[in-house]
Amino acid sequence: MPVVLPERPHVTPPPALPALRFLELGRLDGRRPWTYAAGLVLVFGITALLAVPVIGLLVLIGQRLGPGAAGPAALDSVGNALHLLALFTPHLLGLPILLVVLRRLHRRPLHTLWSPRAGIDGRLFLRSFGLSLGVIGAGLLAGLALDQDTPLQWSIDPLRWILALLLFGPLWLIQVSAEELLFRGYLSQGLMRLLPQPGLVALVVAGLFVPLHYNPAYPWWAYADLMLTSLMLSALTWRADRLEAAIGLHLANNLFLFAGIGNAGTGIVDQPLARIPGEDFGSPEGLLLSLLQFAVLYALLFGRSGTGLWRRETPPP
Repeated sequence: MPVVLPERPHVTPPPALPALRFLELGRLDGRRPWTYAAGLVLVFGITALLAVPVIGLLVLIGQRLGPGAAGPAALDSVGNALHLLALFTPHLLGLPILLVVLRRLHRRPLHTLWSPRAGIDGRLFLRSFGLSLGVIGAGLLAGLALDQDTPLQWSIDPLRWILALLLFGPLWLIQVSAEELLFRGYLSQGLMRLLPQPGLVALVVAGLFVPLHYNPAYPWWAYADLMLTSLMLSALTWRADRLEAAIGLHLANNLFLFAGIGNAGTGIVDQPLARIPGEDFGSPEGLLLSLLQFAVLYALLFGRSGTGLWRRETPPP
């Protein structure tokens, strides 16, 4: 007697995501564009409610244990480390809130916040990070060489600096990732629903990016440089069609300025490898240097033909 095997139930595969460019991924949920404004209110509101008491507690305890510090000086005492942790608290709390909003409010896969395709392009991130460190460092040293009145004051303690980088470097990575996922990711994709022009989206995002980096010690050109930096980060994101290149540049910039080269104008007490004396950070002429640095970085990553030194993956049709 033949054995009759039971039929396997038919399982319908999940529908494939439509082939969209990075900026177009805000259309995935099919909801009205205003839901992104509601999502921003939720992200900023909940983050503020949670972060304010946590920051206050960390600063209060830190003041009793030691002065505020970032960079290698955070190794000196528990108080210094708490002050550094307070600096990153909004990002540590805001990032998971942003991801929850993306999943619950918009019903989108998490990877669509940084790429149309699943997975993380670690090679693109490392290339962008390494090239950015070289370009930013070379530009800064070249500018200082031309300005003989602003010499670097070296204070090299490599073992201590490397230890601080290993311990606190992940916090800087979380910080820049959270900002890029919010501004170049969630906010840009939401704005693209209302302003279907990438250039306008980049300008609006830059206009919101600058005020959140307010520092009373900054001169006017520092804010202009922040505006330019935001536009650069958007350009890298649009060209790469994903976020890893922007995260690499952002991380290199922050690590270089706050952990590699310190200045009193940053408003953060630190012990970097070298220090620029004085209160002002940068100069109006530095804007031209920033433009040149970005042009060099863009050419190294993508080249005039769009492929650069490393050919990027062709987006799906």
